[in-house]
Amino acid sequence: MKKLLLLFVFVILLSSFVIAVSPFIGSPVFESGLTINVQPMDYISQNEPITFRAFVLNTSNGMNMANHSNCCFRVFYQNGTKLYNETNMNWSSCNGFFVSTLNESYTTKVGSYTYSVCCNSTDKGGYFSGSFEITASGLDEGNLDSSAGLALVIFLLFATSLFFLLPLIKKPLTRNAFSNLILTRGCWIIGIFLMSLNTAMIATIVAESFLPLTTELLYTYMFIFNWGGYLLMFFTFIMTMWDLVQLKNIKNNKERYGEDD
Repeated sequence: MKKLLLLFVFVILLSSFVIAVSPFIGSPVFESGLTINVQPMDYISQNEPITFRAFVLNTSNGMNMANHSNCCFRVFYQNGTKLYNETNMNWSSCNGFFVSTLNESYTTKVGSYTYSVCCNSTDKGGYFSGSFEITASGLDEGNLDSSAGLALVIFLLFATSLFFLLPLIKKPLTRNAFSNLILTRGCWIIGIFLMSLNTAMIATIVAESFLPLTTELLYTYMFIFNWGGYLLMFFTFIMTMWDLVQLKNIKNNKERYGEDD
């Protein structure tokens, strides 16, 4: 039994190590063909043009093959959607490398991207892939901890449900009719506000995860939920004021006729 337990723990630790190791992205190594070297790029400034430079060498002898090959260049979103496709990169005869420039219209959204360069000559070929990240400053701004954000969203969902259900679970909240009405409607207003806040947080987390279509849809829902929440909170406030006036009138009538609460 102890051996099985130790084996189970070892498998869990090993699987955690395997999952934690990042996949290797780079140019395959062959004895012959084309070797592609791309200028390193890790972080790119938002709304700024990007220039990619690729050196193409003959793997067997190291000679520059830029003048004897054609290269295509592609950029992808993190979810695999193609952002940019250039089937024939420009060759710089002065510097001896291939060049591709993306204008600022392609760098409007922050997030992670992947790219690939594929080159072919008459009898040789080569491939290179890599990744980069677009940030507002062009520097490493750190990654959003999605798990922490998800935990916060789950907590807010629980709190929202609690504020909605509390007046239904405990009736009345207080013996005084005025304070009971205020506390009940206050719980509802707080629950509505947390519901709107939850929608905004989910949309922000998805945006940082860089899922464009889903993000656009969630922001639409967020807009509807926010304005719906504001209108509902305003309506609840007006109804609370009206009900307080009604309770005040009932209390005055009881006092007039000498009735106890």
